[in-house]
Amino acid sequence: MAKIITHAHNSRRLIRLTSDDVLMIINRLQRDFRGQKATYDGITKALAEQPLYIPEEVT
Repeated sequence: MAKIITHAHNSRRLIRLTSDDVLMIINRLQRDFRGQKATYDGITKALAEQPLYIPEEVT
């Protein structure tokens, strides 16, 4: 489960992904782009049309 880490001294937040999160993202991208040449623009457009959400744990 992804963990959001908020720093008190900084408005920037970090997201720590577990290995399961990373594997889920890779699996989704491989499934969505199977047999196609995946480009940065193509992936960006696909994710804009159908976002990818992962579970999170806020700390």
